[in-house]
Amino acid sequence: MENRKAEIANIVTGFTASVMNLVSHYRGKRAALNQVPQFVAAVEHERARLETKFASLLGNPDYASLAHEIHDAQHQVNQIADGEKARALESKTVEFDTTPAAVSRAAAGLSDVVGKLEKREFKNG
Repeated sequence: MENRKAEIANIVTGFTASVMNLVSHYRGKRAALNQVPQFVAAVEHERARLETKFASLLGNPDYASLAHEIHDAQHQVNQIADGEKARALESKTVEFDTTPAAVSRAAAGLSDVVGKLEKREFKNG
């Protein structure tokens, strides 16, 4: 059960890392005419890949008791994707968000997931 919970929590961490890799890749293409649309498409591709994973997990009876955690992870992935896309579209460039607020939001989101998993473990343990 713990391995499955960790797998679900790692989806958000992995998606965040994937998006940061995409930002790094596309920020180097500042001169490219379609930098932002290509970045947005790449983020959507990663989100679609994870939507398939979420659907698979939700359809797997072995993960039935973890549906809430799966939905939480799915929600966080969508928030990250939507936020990064909106920022790129608004600024018309792809760049890392270095504001302290962004860092604290990301940390709070990861902390929230870990806290929820720990609370569930405590209740079930």
